[in-house]
Amino acid sequence: MRHLLTPRVIAVTLWGWSMLGLYLLIAHHPLSPPSVVLMPDWVPFWPWLTPLYLGMLLAAWALPLGIADEVLFRRCIASISLTFAFCLLLWLLHPTTMPRPPADPGWWNFHYRRMIAIDPPTNILPAAHGIGPLIGAWFLGQDKPRWRPWLWSGVLLSMPSIALVHQHRPQDIALGSALAALSLLLTHRQRFGAAA
Repeated sequence: MRHLLTPRVIAVTLWGWSMLGLYLLIAHHPLSPPSVVLMPDWVPFWPWLTPLYLGMLLAAWALPLGIADEVLFRRCIASISLTFAFCLLLWLLHPTTMPRPPADPGWWNFHYRRMIAIDPPTNILPAAHGIGPLIGAWFLGQDKPRWRPWLWSGVLLSMPSIALVHQHRPQDIALGSALAALSLLLTHRQRFGAAA
């Protein structure tokens, strides 16, 4: 149990919950009436993928914790924070909402029904859901190069779930990913202390 209460774990947990809290605050209380956007007709609705979608939140928390090099760890946290700040600014300036399709009442959609009871269909553009796994995989791959194929396979296989559970459109995911790439460029050369 002591391994779960290290200063780094506590800091990353508080940081993650703070970002989630800000997201939910804006989602439940947009500054102006949100513009309605629609999911493209060609995107199927697979609500049974919700556990994979929610698992990306766990990955966003766990991947930075796997980084041994302190400089890479700090750059990772800075890059995710900067990307989230870009997303937050866009959510505030241009609130969006997207109608969700109903899911059938089968037990396999339990996680989807629980998710939509908590998370309103707002903050659609851009999608921030993939930024933690994307940036975390990038920096963990720098720290542990042999893990790169597994890290990127996991990210690439999980990213479509964001659209397939109809939380964000493909273009929202692309914009969130582009903001993550911009943040990676901006934080790549920054000095964040000596290497561990």
